[in-house]
Amino acid sequence: DNGSVRLDAANNRLVLAIVEWVSPIILLAGGIGLLCLILQRVHRATRESAWMIGLGSLSTIVLVVLASRFTGTYADYAIGALPGIFVGAGALAAWVSRDSSAKALTVGTLLVVGILPSLASHLSDGTRFDYRPAFAAIRTLDSTRITLVWPEVTALHYAADLRRVRLNQPSASLDSLLQREGEVWAVVSEKRYGVASSAQAGLSEWTRDRCQEVRHFERPRFDYRQYRVSLQRCSASKLRQR
Repeated sequence: DNGSVRLDAANNRLVLAIVEWVSPIILLAGGIGLLCLILQRVHRATRESAWMIGLGSLSTIVLVVLASRFTGTYADYAIGALPGIFVGAGALAAWVSRDSSAKALTVGTLLVVGILPSLASHLSDGTRFDYRPAFAAIRTLDSTRITLVWPEVTALHYAADLRRVRLNQPSASLDSLLQREGEVWAVVSEKRYGVASSAQAGLSEWTRDRCQEVRHFERPRFDYRQYRVSLQRCSASKLRQR
């Protein structure tokens, strides 16, 4: 069952995530380009190739969505659809250039503009969570407290000197730890829709009720994505207040 791997909410957002990841303008240009090849009076082999490319790209997305119901899948797994989409976008640019070079320039400009926000964002923050500033802040504030962190492999590499416990545990286990320690740190990965979906289900509610953000770390992005690392102080006193 996929419930133990990814949240249902993440599965429901999968198609939208793929569209956002490719960028809507590139996806639209690719689809229109392939459709033009299919509908125009071109060589039969060209139309057949357009059909195969279009169906191949679409089937990749469909298979990823179907697989998400049984195992952990992510928007990145649809990368196999990209070559076909780019072929379609190139076909659109070539098609309009036959009629007018100005139209070709317009389409090319739109494609570049569609890619630039994601490209600039990737150069800015690497399209990843950077936990190093949070670990550095913990060392400065109080390195004796236990740090709740996920994924563990990142902490093992960047925070081998800190006392670490896995963050994505059942709430009851985290409550038991909090009662025993009194106060702990939590390094929480947050995206646009909230806590990163691969972490423990219900983690958003647990941190909201028991923790308070001390600092957050993120670099500028110019698209819809967000990779925000929130350093939170969790206290047993809030647990007793519930």
